[in-house]
Order: sequence, then C-alpha cells, then structure tokens
Amino acid sequence: MQAMTAKLIRVFTKTLPEEMRQEFENERAVHTLRNCKYLSVLVMVFELFNMYMMACVRDGGLSVHSHRVYFVLYILLFTISLAGFVLSLIFERDVDRFAGLSLKLAVAESGLFCLWGTAVTLYDQRVTENVSVYLCIVLSVSIFVSYRPWEAVIVLGINQIILMLLFPTFQPVPTNNMGNYTNTACATIMAVLIAAMRYNNGLETFHSRKIIVSQKEKIEEMNRKLHIQVLTDELTRLYNRRYLKEVMPQVWKQYQEDSRQVTFVMMDIDNFKIYNDTYGHQAGDDCIALIAGLLKSHLNLPDCHLLRYGGEEFLAIIAGKDGEEIADKVNKARLDLEQRKLENQQAPLPYVTISAGMVTQTLDQTMRLEHCIRQADVLLYQAKQKGKNQVIIGQDTP
Repeated sequence: MQAMTAKLIRVFTKTLPEEMRQEFENERAVHTLRNCKYLSVLVMVFELFNMYMMACVRDGGLSVHSHRVYFVLYILLFTISLAGFVLSLIFERDVDRFAGLSLKLAVAESGLFCLWGTAVTLYDQRVTENVSVYLCIVLSVSIFVSYRPWEAVIVLGINQIILMLLFPTFQPVPTNNMGNYTNTACATIMAVLIAAMRYNNGLETFHSRKIIVSQKEKIEEMNRKLHIQVLTDELTRLYNRRYLKEVMPQVWKQYQEDSRQVTFVMMDIDNFKIYNDTYGHQAGDDCIALIAGLLKSHLNLPDCHLLRYGGEEFLAIIAGKDGEEIADKVNKARLDLEQRKLENQQAPLPYVTISAGMVTQTLDQTMRLEHCIRQADVLLYQAKQKGKNQVIIGQDTP
C-alpha cells in the first residue's frame, strides 16, 4: 500500500530541474496550441452540422422548446471553439512569450468543454440515461489538452461531482443511477490517468532528450578540443604542420576559387642553435614560446594562419590583406623582439633576433601551396645570407 501511494505521489509531483522547466513549458504550449486549434476546428464543423440538423431537419425545428435549448448549447460550444481557435492563432506567433498564458487558457477552454458536456448530459436525462456525450468529452480533452495531473483532477473532478449531484434533478422519475455513476466515474478516472501519463511521459521524454543533447554537445566539444590539440603545437599554441596538411588544402582551394591575394611569411629565429646550446633546452623552449606570442600579437589579422613550421621556424599565411601592411607588422614584431634584448652572447649578434622572407601572390587555379611556401623559404634564406635580423620581400610572381 505504501509503495502504491508513493508511486501515485510521484505521478502527481514529478518535475524537472529549474533550468529545464521554461523550455518544457514552451514545448508543451506549442503542442497544446496545435492540438487545440485542430480540436476547435473539428468541434466547430460538428456544431454547425448539429445546428443545421436541429433547425432544419428535426421534426418541429426550433419551434420545439428542447430543440431551442440544444441549439443554444450548440451555439455556445461553437463560440467557445471559435474563441479557442482565434487565441491559438494569436499565441502561436510568439509562443515563448505567451507559453504560460496559452496553457492556462487551454485548460480553461477544456473546462468549458467539459461543463458543456456535463450540461448536455444532464439535459439528456429528461428522456434518456445515456451519458455518451460526457464520456466522449472528458476522454477527448484528456488526449488533446496537455494537463498537469492536478489540473486534470480539478477540471474533470468538478464535472464528475456536478453530474453525480444533479443526475436526480433532471430525471423525471426516480432512477437507479449506479450505472451512470460507475460509467462516468470510470471515464473520469481514466481521463485523469491518461492526462497524468501523457504529462509525465512528455516530461520524461523531454528530460531524456535534453540529457542526450547535453551529452552530445559535451562529446562534440571534447572532440573539437581534441581536434584542436591534434592541430596545435603544444609549446606555442600555434597551429602545427598537421594543420598545414589537413586543413589548409580546403582553405587553399577556396582562396583559389575566389582569386584571393595571399601573403606567405616564413620566419626563423637567428642563431637559435647557439642560444639553445648556451642556455639549455628549457630556455630554448621559453624563447620559442616568447617569439610565438609576439608574432601572434602583431599578426592578429583576419584570415591569418600562423604555424610553428619547424623547431624554430614559423609560417604565416595571410589572405586578403595588403602586402605592405603585413610587411609593416612583421617588421614591428622583429623590432619588438630586438628591443627586448634577449641575450645570446655567443652569437654574432649578442641578442635574439628573427629573419623573415615574405611574398604576396594573387592566386589562380595553377598555383600550389607548397610552391608559394617554398618561395617564402627562399627569401628567408636570402635574409639569412644578408646578415639576418631583417625581412626580405619578394615580388608577386606566377
């Protein structure tokens, strides 16, 4: 008994973490507005048919008192459905804003539907003990409307109580209503359970889906970070040679299709072997990291691919910028390092410097990435031959 009670309590109290609730309510509102719109259309069509039958086909037409009562009830349900249809169209335009209000109004409209079904069923008791209208209404709203469990208990429970209290009032002779009580109560309980299960299943499905999406996003983020790590040099945090092989071919193809102007800058730390031998490998790593940071700072340009090309070599591939502007930035990086006076006492120059070779090309379909890099490398070699600590700029050549 305690286990059953606990399960029942969970059915009526199940909820979501705070951060998910509003999104779930918005999703509920979307489905509810759509269902209410379709239900309203069906009911309006059905009620128009009923009004026509009552006014034009049934014997006596509207001259009969009971026919007039039913006709008014049909008009009333048609009006409720029309109002629900119009409000559904309005709220659909901005569901996020009207989610809470649309859900409340859907419950209110379904409550009016149930009251209408209760009224028709009670009025039917004058001539028949049939309760099929009430049964159809309560089961339909439990399917079409997204109730919270306690909302279903209130809306459907009130109508069940009204029926049970007023059955004898509308029946012309004393009647044993045990069958009506049983049938309507079973239908009401079933409708409440349907509404509760639909709500809880929707809640659990939403929760599971959000967890799956969250896990997928985490996995994708992990994969993205791992991919970046694979393409990134651990010491400098610049791209590595693998990036040049795996990513740049696609970028290069797009540059060729767009006939982009691309500048290639090959840079090298002057006399780095002497520095490394003099001060040790850790100092050498620190020197490389320092220069990588300088280059990254000065060459912080759109469409700039900055790589650690080799041990102490760096490569920049920059698209869409004027070559003179890039040459100026490379020279500023070179001067910035020179002014820091990072000692390299055993070298011909007593401090650390860099040399660079630079060429700017307007791409066409015949050009190869490797050839353009080789051109920049040749210009770097010329800078080394001419005394180092300088930038040699080549011509735009095919």
